[in-house]
Amino acid sequence: MPSKSHERLFLDRMLKDLDWNVTQVLDGDEPPDFYVIKDDGCIAVEVTRVYRREHPKKGSPEAAQEQEYHRFASDLVQSYYSQPAAQPIRVQVFLPPIITSPAVRQWSREQRKEHAAAVAAQAMVEFRKLPSMQPWEELKFEVQHRDGRYATFRVIALPPDSGAERRWEVVNNSIGWRGLVAPALLQDKVAEKGRRVPEYRQQVSSAVLLVVADGMRASGFLELPPDVSVNASGFDAVYFLRYPHPTREVPLTDQSQGGAQPAPAMAPTS
Repeated sequence: MPSKSHERLFLDRMLKDLDWNVTQVLDGDEPPDFYVIKDDGCIAVEVTRVYRREHPKKGSPEAAQEQEYHRFASDLVQSYYSQPAAQPIRVQVFLPPIITSPAVRQWSREQRKEHAAAVAAQAMVEFRKLPSMQPWEELKFEVQHRDGRYATFRVIALPPDSGAERRWEVVNNSIGWRGLVAPALLQDKVAEKGRRVPEYRQQVSSAVLLVVADGMRASGFLELPPDVSVNASGFDAVYFLRYPHPTREVPLTDQSQGGAQPAPAMAPTS
């Protein structure tokens, strides 16, 4: 589930793109996520995320793996800085990609966690042996994974109090292929949020939904299909943001049609 700070980041991008004359933004009552105060009224804004290969009940395997990678990097940071004398560094980790081919042995989730723990333990040995480095000096080392492949650690020395010493990342989270949002998934997102619109609709002048694909992560490498439209499910407008790209308004179908539809073809002109 996205944090409130991430939701606010996405909202601010939408407000900038739409050029709304906003006087104040307030946290909402969940629902909605936010109240946007304008001179001409109050707008309720709901924010929801969409992911690659997202299943309505099982979620997205890409997003789940990104969370595992994030924990891997976070645990390394905590362990490294547990020693007060540790020099300030930033680290980029390149882990062997998961191969889902039947020709390759498939490790269970528990086995992958065990492998990651072994890599982290060996990496920490290497971190403790780092030479004294000057700010912005770089070096790399590798740790062999149990399947024979190598994880690469790129270390960048930082000046004191840079504020970036805990921004360690697994680069795999930003590598992937772009795809299209499935119309049915998009409609499900709108309908799910739309079920609670009646709880606050009378308190605001309008209600809008922002659907976000976070393009800073591979799980959000999604584009809005050019011919899609959605049933508004009680919202006055639906917007799509592939962050950090510009916000787009999603065309709405007739409320009676009840689902995401291709946009109607233009009638021929004589």
